[in-house]
Amino acid sequence: MKKNMPANLNALLRYKTIDKCLKNQFKKCTIEYLIEKCSEALSEFKGKNTSVSERTIREDLKILKSDALGFNAPIVFENNEYRYSTKKYSIFDTKFKELKLLSEIKEILVDEFENIKSDKKYALLYKIAKITKETLPKKCYHKDLDNFNFFEKKVFIPCAVHIEKETIPLPRYDEYPKTYKVVYYWSWFKTKRKVVDLENKEYFSWEYILDTL
Repeated sequence: MKKNMPANLNALLRYKTIDKCLKNQFKKCTIEYLIEKCSEALSEFKGKNTSVSERTIREDLKILKSDALGFNAPIVFENNEYRYSTKKYSIFDTKFKELKLLSEIKEILVDEFENIKSDKKYALLYKIAKITKETLPKKCYHKDLDNFNFFEKKVFIPCAVHIEKETIPLPRYDEYPKTYKVVYYWSWFKTKRKVVDLENKEYFSWEYILDTL
C-alpha cells in the first residue's frame, strides 16, 4: 500500500510522544493526558508555549493505528484510556521500504534542520541521501562527516547502507526457485554479508528517524 507523508516535524514529534506514553503500561493514557504530554513536548522543542488540540491527537491516533505510515499500531481504547494491546510494542521498531516516503521525510528534516538540536541529524540525513541517491544542501553536511570518530562516538546510526554485489537463486522447500540478492552492509563498522528477499526488502527503520528528534 502506498504510504502517506507525515504532515510536518510537529506530527513526527507527536507520534514519538504518543508512542512513549502508550508504551508505559502503568500510565493512564486518557485523551487529556496525551494532549498534555504532546503539548509539553512541542513546547520544549519550540522553546515557547504550544498547545495541541484534541482533534489533532485523535487524528494522530488514527494514523498510528492505520497503515498510512506503515505503523499499524495495536492501539485499543478501554475505560476511557488508550494503550497498546501488545506488550513491548513500539513504532520505533516499524520498518518501511518506500523510497518516496523516505525522500519526503528527508525534505521535512532538511526544512527543520536548524531547529533539530541532536547532532544525529547529520548522519541520519547522510544515510538517507545515500539510499535515495539525492543531494543535500550544504548546511546539512558536517565537517567531520566522513571521520570515523564522528560516527563512532557521536552520531553513529547502525542502519544498513546496502551495497548490492550479486544476485543468486536460492531454492525454497516447496516453491520454485526464487531470486535473492546478496548484499554487503555496514553494521558497527564491520562489513557484513546478508541475503535479502527482493520482494520484501526493508530499507529503513522509523527508529533512526524518531530517535533523532
